[in-house]
Amino acid sequence: MTSKILSSADRVEILLRHLGPERVHVVACMSGDWGDLVTKSGDRLCSLTVVAPHLNKGVPDRLHAFTSPSLVITGDQGAPAKRARDLVGRFGRGELVELRNYSSPAWADTIADRTADVTNAISDFLVRVEREGALPTAVTANGEGEIAGVRYRIHGQGPAVVLMPLSLAPSQWEPLVPRLTNYYGVIVLGGAHLGIISLLEERARSGYGELVAQVLDRTEVALGERVLEVGCGSGAVARALANRLGGANPIIATDINPYILSEARALARDKGL
Repeated sequence: MTSKILSSADRVEILLRHLGPERVHVVACMSGDWGDLVTKSGDRLCSLTVVAPHLNKGVPDRLHAFTSPSLVITGDQGAPAKRARDLVGRFGRGELVELRNYSSPAWADTIADRTADVTNAISDFLVRVEREGALPTAVTANGEGEIAGVRYRIHGQGPAVVLMPLSLAPSQWEPLVPRLTNYYGVIVLGGAHLGIISLLEERARSGYGELVAQVLDRTEVALGERVLEVGCGSGAVARALANRLGGANPIIATDINPYILSEARALARDKGL
């Protein structure tokens, strides 16, 4: 299969085959990441936890056929809470934990804001799942790398827990990782094909990217002139501009979100920029 026809589930499947775990717990956020995974590789998942659900690609039609235990964690306020409650009812074995007096839209920093609450909810859930006999494969070695376009970092040793990207959360899973590694082998995933970065890269390949190119066609950037992009997201426009200008101009790309900016840096390095 070429990279153009690999879905996010295909990529994660290739990664897990390479790393070795046959059964894993998955903790995710965006339906574009976990929806395809439960449909294509549901037997690999001992459990699924969805934190602050971002239903960017809707809910799989046959989600009720996914029979592994599922947990949804959400704030108790506003539209995000309603979507989460509706989502729980779609799972065959769904549970709901609501964080009191909290709203969890796509940009909420849920793990940093409610670290203890989320840690306790996930830990209690995983313990109950494993008591029922759904045991993940143990992870025994740390490391990092990239397989099938998915970057990974492994922390700790023990039953495998895969953390897929949160949406726009600036801290992502970082406050939770040290707590989970006391009991689990934690595999943190990222890169251009998962989470919000995937959406931003897709946008750059769409009409949005064409519009930016047309604007640049009408902008006469002088040789050596400095270019600033504010709100660069995944850095797709800055990378395109760097290629367009052939290294003749300093380009500064910045974003308020440290997670997105770190991913943009990694993608730029991947392209030799």
